[in-house]
Order: sequence, then structure tokens, then C-alpha cells
Amino acid sequence: MYKNILIIGGSGFVGTSLCEALSNKFNVTNYDQKQKKIKNVKFIKSKIENNNKLKNEIIKNDIIILSAAVSDINFANKNLSKTIFQNTYLATRVLEIMKNQNKKLLIFISSIYVNGKNMDVYKISKHTSELIIRNFSKKFNINFTILRLPTICGNNNRSADVISIFKKNILQGKNIIVNGDGKQTRNFLFSRDLGKSFFKLLNKKYQNKVVNVFSNYNYNIKNLAKIFGNINKKSKIIFKRREIRYDDFDLRYIKFKDKSITFQIKNKLSFERKIINFVKSK
Repeated sequence: MYKNILIIGGSGFVGTSLCEALSNKFNVTNYDQKQKKIKNVKFIKSKIENNNKLKNEIIKNDIIILSAAVSDINFANKNLSKTIFQNTYLATRVLEIMKNQNKKLLIFISSIYVNGKNMDVYKISKHTSELIIRNFSKKFNINFTILRLPTICGNNNRSADVISIFKKNILQGKNIIVNGDGKQTRNFLFSRDLGKSFFKLLNKKYQNKVVNVFSNYNYNIKNLAKIFGNINKKSKIIFKRREIRYDDFDLRYIKFKDKSITFQIKNKLSFERKIINFVKSK
């Protein structure tokens, strides 16, 4: 029975949501170089390069969630080697410590877009980390669950995602800019919904599996813009002509060729109502 959870990168957007949700039922420790106060969560301020401190924390805990990563796409595309090295190094460092500890579970936060048509450096680094985890698991008896998440949205997110940008624009009375034709399609999952459903993903049936996590919110950018435009009709939707970036996160081009399984998080509220609530929230 799992009691203690270590979240590496618990001060990040996804990590914070997991800390808040899991601390209701587990003893949760946030291991991060950026301090963040989260109720009922122990905080360890340290870099992952601090091998002794990281090793001590991994030994103490039953589940290790690796949420830390270079995830800003603009930064990643400008810092190719650093992104690949840092993201794959994080996974390798944790795996080295977890060798032959088959009573523990590693949960790796990946992305559904690693199966996309066009691969950017972020997707490559995530996919490479997945391969490293599978290899270590076979050789050193490490239990793992790889969770491929869709586009995560919600409060406290970095302001680079499309939903946060649209929200900021309409609150400031600016126009809503859609790049390309707006047909790019994404699956959107709110961070709190992920947190509420995360307990189910700790089930043993997901161990040593790759799990594609989806919500029931599939929307293209054009229709997403319409939702925001209806909230503030003063903000006009402007289509900016350009070629779609090769690294666009687009659900239309995803093909699951590997032996992964699907886990869907269903929401009772409509996507429109979720967006309205999100805009009204701080």
C-alpha cells in the first residue's frame, strides 16, 4: 500500500496540481529548486544534480512522480541541446537511483503529442525519456507508469498556452489572434480535473504501461476563439496568415502505433462553461 509520494518538480504547473490533490490522501514531498508553499506538502529545496539528497528522498518514498522538465516550447526550440540533455538526464538520474527497487513506482509525465506527425525538440526529449524508462525497467526491475498528458490548462499556468493568451487578450479588450486557419485541434484537460482523477491512475493495472490521458474536450483553435469572442464581444477574432509551424501540437496527426492504453477523464460541464469559469477565476 502506497503512503509516501515524492513529486520531483512539484512547484511547476502540473506538479502543483498533483501536490494539492494527492496531499489529501498521501504524505507528499515536493522536490524542487523553486520554493512554493502548498498546504500539507513537505518541501525540499534542491537541484536534481544533488545526488545524495535526491537519493535520500527517493528511498523514503513509495511513488516517485517525475514532473520536472523543460516544457516551454519557445525556450526549447531556442535551446535544443540543453532541452534534450536536461529532460533525458532527469529521467536517467532518477532511474539510476531506483535500480532493483521493485516495491517503488516511477510515474513519468509525458505528452500525447509524442505520437504526432511533426516532432520538435520537446517531443523528442519526452519520447527519448520514455524509451530510457522502458529499457531500465527491463534491465533493473523498475516499476513505471508513463502518463502522456494532453494540453493542460487552468490557473497558475505559464502564459504561453493558447487558452491563457486568449483569456489575457479578452480581459484587456484586445483582439483574439488565431495563427493559420485555426483548424489545429487539441485535447484540453484542466489541471484540477487531472488532480481529481490521478488517484485512479495509481491502480496497479496501469503499472508498466504507457497511458494516453484524454479529456472529453477536443476543440480546434478556431472554435476555441469563438468561445472567448462570445465572452467579450468587443474582442474580434483576427486570422493571421502563416504556415502552420512544423511543431504545432495537433491532435489530427496523432497516431498511436505503440501498445499504449487510453484513460479518459470525463467532465459533466460543457467546455464553454469551463472556459467561462476559467475567465472569471483569478
